[in-house]
Order: sequence, then C-alpha cells, then structure tokens
Amino acid sequence: MTVTNRSDTHLTLRAIRALILDRSEPLSGTLVNKQTAGSTSVPELLFDLDQDEPDLVQVDEFTRQRIGARPYFDRTHVRLAPDESEKFIITAEIHRSCCTWQLGLIFHPDGGQEFLVQPPDRFRTTGLPVQGLAPVLTWQWHLKPPRFVPREWQLDWCRLGAAEPQPLPQPPLPEGVNLPSWAAHPKVAPFLPALIHFLTAGALGPEADRRLAAALEARKAIQAAARATADGSMDGVRAMRAAVKGQAHPAVLEQATVLMVLCHGLSEGRLPAQVHDGLRTYVERTPAANVLRPALASIERDA
Repeated sequence: MTVTNRSDTHLTLRAIRALILDRSEPLSGTLVNKQTAGSTSVPELLFDLDQDEPDLVQVDEFTRQRIGARPYFDRTHVRLAPDESEKFIITAEIHRSCCTWQLGLIFHPDGGQEFLVQPPDRFRTTGLPVQGLAPVLTWQWHLKPPRFVPREWQLDWCRLGAAEPQPLPQPPLPEGVNLPSWAAHPKVAPFLPALIHFLTAGALGPEADRRLAAALEARKAIQAAARATADGSMDGVRAMRAAVKGQAHPAVLEQATVLMVLCHGLSEGRLPAQVHDGLRTYVERTPAANVLRPALASIERDA
C-alpha cells in the first residue's frame, strides 16, 4: 500500500485499522501459495483478524516474528509533507473464521480535526477449516518452466497437502502411561496430537512427560468421582471429590476435565447445551485456544 498526501498541509498518519465487515465459517478447498522473493526496506505489518479490533504490528520479513511489544503506530511517527508518499506491506492472518474486511486510515492535519479515509477495496481472508485444505500447491519460480507443485504443510494438529489432511504422528508416551480407550475412536484420533499438546502445555522432554502423566491420572480420578456421583452415595461423592482435589493441581484437573468433555463430544457428536457453552467460554479464554478450537468446531459441525 502506498499512502500519498494530496493535501496542501502536513498530515500525520495516526493509525491504519482493519475494519471488520462480516465473519463466516472458514472456506474449504485447495490452498495455492505463491512465495515471494527478494528483500525490501518497506515495513512489513500484520493484522490478526481473530481480534475484535485488530492492532497493526510490525513483523520480520523473513521469520515473521513480531518486532516490538507495542502496535506499530503506538511507537512510530509517520508524518507526510504535501505530495510525500510512504509505502507499507500489510498482511492479514486469521484462524477461527472467514472474514471480509477493509482498511481504514486515520489522519491528523496540522491545526485540523482527525479524519478517516476508507479505500474502497474489500478483502476476504479465511482460516483453515477443521478438515484442512487439500491439495496444497506452491508456486516454484525457480523451476524451468515455473509451475505450481504439490507441497505438504505441517501444522500443530494436522498435515496438509495429501489427498486427505492427515493427523500428525502421535508423540511417544512416557513409560508406564497408557492412553484411555477413547483415544482410538476415529473421531478423536485426528485431534489426539493437539489434545496431548494441550495437556502438556506445549512443554518438551521430561516436563512434557510429567504433565501428561499428571493429567491422565487426574482423568482417572475424575471418572471415579463421576461413577460415585452416579451411585448416588453423597458420602462417597464428597470423599471422592476431596480425594481428587488432593491428587492434582487445580490447573491439571481443569485440563483433564476439558480433555474428557472434548473427547466425549467428538465420540458422541454432540455436547449438552450447558456443557457446550461452558467449554466454549473456556476455549476462548485459554492460551491454547488455537489447539482446542478445531476439535470444538468439529463437534459443533456434527451436532
């Protein structure tokens, strides 16, 4: 995007906004990727369209890692003299939905009132559907002749590019830890790597083994408490609940509960309304939302 000051006074560009027009379910289909080449001195800026009011942040052109802790225009002064121009590269990313949006630029003239400019172009950006995208085709400019070739992309919960999106290989379990029987259910298996990632909080090595073992032990205790509740013995229920609370950290119990609810919903194709609402609230607030969201979306679609 090139911004040019066509007025006869100095203008300060105070912000560039992504104005969300509508949201819908992510699109499915073929993913076609055209890679860029070369380097540029133009700032590369990124919108996260999953946010209600996306902030524009600067990212490294090669690693795509964020530069700076604050939004770009909170720490950068862009002042344009008459007929002066400034160039930006703006990218949008999204995970949860398909979004139609447009740009909004806020200017402040010297001695005047702020005003908004909305270019007419509208953009549509989609996240990945739960079932993924296939095939994945990537533009290879260096081939003779240049052409699109199939490619596999490995995400944190599935692999894209084959005829059907494939779940990632299951990581090795710590010695003495066995997954419950529901882990083999055909509706659960595709999400199992993501759920294990959630239970281990993304940790690696011995720490991941410890967290996974603790969560699975907590799951056993929760199931025992559920059986006690079904038996109707209140003394047994109170004793079992006290034992469960003493066995694991509250966060581990919460993780184990979420795991059981998700796997029940996947295997049954539905969740009771109250349970569903509580789970959705949890999923949207946890840092692991991007890992859990596809499993919940699959349940919602089946229901």
